[in-house]
Amino acid sequence: MRLLDLDSELILSFWPPNRIVAGLLVSKKIHRALISSRHVVLRMRRGVDIPPFPGSFTQFKGTCDIVAPRCAFCSPVSALSDAGRDGWNLVKSLDLEGNYIGTTGVKDLSCLLSSCVFLETLNLNENAIGSGGAKILAEILPNLSRLVELRMQSNYIHDEGLIVLTSALDRCNNLTLLDLADNDLGPVGMEFLSSKLAENSSLTHLDLSNNAIGDEGATRLAANLFVSTKLSIKALSLRGNGITSEGAARLAAALPPLGQLDLGKNSIGAEGAGLIASSIRMWPAISSLDLSANLLGEEGLSLIVSVLPQCSQLQELDLSCNSFGDHTASLLASVIPHCACLSKVSLSNTLIGSEGTGFLASSLPHYSVLRELRLNDNQIGCEGIYLLASTLPQCGRLVSLDLSKNQIGDEGMARLSSSLPWCISLETIALGWNDISDEGIGFLSAVLASCLRLKSLSLECNHIEEEGCSLLAVSLPSCSNLNTLNLSSNDLESNGVIVLADVLSKCESLTHLSLSNCKIGSKGATGLAHTLPRCKVSFLDLQENKIGVAGAATFASVLPRCSHLSHFRVGRNNLGDEGESFLLGAVKYSPSISSLSLSVDLNLTSDFLERA
Repeated sequence: MRLLDLDSELILSFWPPNRIVAGLLVSKKIHRALISSRHVVLRMRRGVDIPPFPGSFTQFKGTCDIVAPRCAFCSPVSALSDAGRDGWNLVKSLDLEGNYIGTTGVKDLSCLLSSCVFLETLNLNENAIGSGGAKILAEILPNLSRLVELRMQSNYIHDEGLIVLTSALDRCNNLTLLDLADNDLGPVGMEFLSSKLAENSSLTHLDLSNNAIGDEGATRLAANLFVSTKLSIKALSLRGNGITSEGAARLAAALPPLGQLDLGKNSIGAEGAGLIASSIRMWPAISSLDLSANLLGEEGLSLIVSVLPQCSQLQELDLSCNSFGDHTASLLASVIPHCACLSKVSLSNTLIGSEGTGFLASSLPHYSVLRELRLNDNQIGCEGIYLLASTLPQCGRLVSLDLSKNQIGDEGMARLSSSLPWCISLETIALGWNDISDEGIGFLSAVLASCLRLKSLSLECNHIEEEGCSLLAVSLPSCSNLNTLNLSSNDLESNGVIVLADVLSKCESLTHLSLSNCKIGSKGATGLAHTLPRCKVSFLDLQENKIGVAGAATFASVLPRCSHLSHFRVGRNNLGDEGESFLLGAVKYSPSISSLSLSVDLNLTSDFLERA
């Protein structure tokens, strides 16, 4: 299958003003590509108005995806409507996430959807359509006979909207994924949802996280939906729903064998954990389990850990934000050799100390496929890091390691740094909030060039000053793959940032740079601003740095020449009306900026900026 990706910015570069007439464009090159392709993706990224479908589509025999999330259109659906209805029968996927189209937007959209006979995926996440929008959508859903995925997260449809929506869903016979997270749904909505979906044999993924289901709603789901013999659900999320041990008991008795279960951020406690553990024991195909933030305690966690050897296909395990402790860490370490597929483990904020870290470290060589390990917000300390660092190199596939908030200090940083070059697959490491000073950064800087695959480095909220920043700056150009660097909330001051700015143009992969609350002042802002046009940074966070009007004026003078910068956060900087005016005036001439944040609550996106 040939895939043609028509990025709106790329297309616009082919558009001489005198060639824009009632069609997408008249380029012979694009015309030939369209009629010879089987599938086309139209991506809108900067809030550029969606153009009409091209005349070439009259000869196009394939299908089309429209990807337009968070486009900052004044009215995205109106823009789609203005594009004309010809060609909408070709649309296979429509993504409008984060555009806040509201009820009015759904009304306009429904007219277009009636022509989408091939539509398989509809993403309306974060659009605030409300119960009124849900009712309008319900009228059109039965006509979308090929719909496979419906994403409706964060739309405030409430039970009222869900009741109407579910009446239409029972006619979507090909629906496999339904996302209704964060919609203020309660027990009444669960009653209707479960009764309608009970006969749906195609649904495999259901997300009801962050609602208000509670024990009553869980009971209704258990009584009506999960007992259905036709149900083929394999992935379920009931995260953040206020479910206690009572609701957990109902679910444990009724749930079918699942491949993925997310019950995080509930309150099932030790009793609920024991009941869930009894069910999990009978699910040999479970691959993902999330029981984070559930008040499990050592007893509950011990019950869960005891059944893990039966979960031979388990790949992802999240037990974060539970009172874990060193004893349960030892139990987990003892069963790890039986979990041969475990690739992602999250044990953040579980009260693990140096002793527990030692137990886990001893089991690491058995994590033959471990790719992601999160141990942040624990009490590992320098002693624990010594034990962990000795076995990390044996995790040959480890890609991501989070050790933030662990009181590592400079001594621990020295030991950890010595092992990092041997972690041959490591791409992401988080070391924020660890009392690391310039001395510790010296140890890290000495080995960064040997971390060949490193892409993301987080060192926020430490004690790094000008000297440490200078040491880091020396090694950064050697990190050929580094694309994200976070140094926020360190005392870099103006001189440290100026030294860093001098090497940014040599960091060819660096696209995300966070320097908020680094005391850089107007002097540091000036040094950084002058290097921006020569580097590839697309995301720059400089909040809380007291750059003042002078700093704003300097950035304003270079923004029109920054071809890569798209997101610029510069709030809480004593800019005043004059400084904000400088920046607003400059971004109108910027070739790339789509988001400018001037304060805590004010985030101006491309649509506003283009009209400012």
